[in-house]
Amino acid sequence: MKNYFLLLPIIFIIIISGCIGPIETGNGIVIKNFEPEFNPAFSTEDVNFLVRIKNTGSFRTTNGEIQLIGLEEWGPSSPNEPNCLEGFSMQAPDNFYGVDGETKQCTFTLRAPDVPATLTRTYDPYLRVHYDYSSSTVKSVTIFSRD
Repeated sequence: MKNYFLLLPIIFIIIISGCIGPIETGNGIVIKNFEPEFNPAFSTEDVNFLVRIKNTGSFRTTNGEIQLIGLEEWGPSSPNEPNCLEGFSMQAPDNFYGVDGETKQCTFTLRAPDVPATLTRTYDPYLRVHYDYSSSTVKSVTIFSRD
């Protein structure tokens, strides 16, 4: 009998762990992918950071900007693609027509700093996406007469 009580939580964990997938919904722009093209990078080598973002919100986003932070030592960073530069907009999904929200793929190319041959250095860059957005709400209001 004790074996069944120990076996049940293990089976439950196995079932749940197989049900977790990538996040497909959210509010507004979601970062779907952010990674270097090659890891590790070598001293003074050009490194491409690949980014994929998607609008999962209810409204079109405007005045968007993507910032790569934590690699200031590597030099200035801005996306290579013109449609990813500051001020971009992204269409929202339309469930009525079955249209997904707009997805953008952007690349940042930076040069790794010069590091002496006997040293290694680890960096933890992160990505920030900010934008203007709209939201609305609908609320029912009940009105009674004075009578």
